[in-house]
Amino acid sequence: MADLDEVREHFHLDKVVLLGHSWGTVLALEYALRHPETVSRLVLMDPAPASAADINRFRKERVEKWPVLMELRKAIADTTAYKEADPEAVIAYYRVHFKPAFARSENYEKLIIRMQARFIEPGREGILKSRAVEDRLVTETWASPNGYDLHPKLKGLNIPALVITGDHDSFPSLPSTLRLGVNEFSRPSALMFTNRR
Repeated sequence: MADLDEVREHFHLDKVVLLGHSWGTVLALEYALRHPETVSRLVLMDPAPASAADINRFRKERVEKWPVLMELRKAIADTTAYKEADPEAVIAYYRVHFKPAFARSENYEKLIIRMQARFIEPGREGILKSRAVEDRLVTETWASPNGYDLHPKLKGLNIPALVITGDHDSFPSLPSTLRLGVNEFSRPSALMFTNRR
C-alpha cells in the first residue's frame, strides 16, 4: 500500500481513480479503505474474492464444475518441475488454470502465447520471485490466521465504484458475492457484461 501511495504522491495527485483487475481489486479495496481521502472513484474488473469465505467457496465451486481440469492442475502443481519453477511446467499449469475463463479458444491461445514469453524470459529466478510475492499476498489476505473479510469494512466506504465482470472471467462464480460487496459501498455502481457466444 505504501508503494501505491508513493506513486500518487510522486505525481502530485490529491485524488486518483483507482483501477484494480483480478487480484488487483483486493489491493485497490485495501488502499481505498486505508486512504479514502485520496481515491475519487474505484473501477474493479473481474474482482477477486474479498474474503476467505469467498475464496473457499470459489475454489469449491471450481472443483465441482471442472473436476478433471482441477485434478490435472493439482497434478502439475505436485511435480518437481513445477515446484522448482521450470518455465514449461509453469506454462502447463496456467494453461489449465485459465482454460475455464475463456469463451473463445483464439483469445485463450493468445494469452498462453503471451504468458509463455513472460515465464521463459525471467526463467526460474523470476518465477520464484513472483511466487514469493503471490504467497505473501495470500498469507496476508485469504490465508491470514485472523481470518480475512473486507465486506464489513466496505460498508463505510463512500467512494463511487464501477464493478465489471462477466460469465467467462477468472472469478465467474462470484455474482452473489459481488452483489454483496457492491451493496456494502455507500455509493456503488455495478455493471455485468455477459458473453453468450
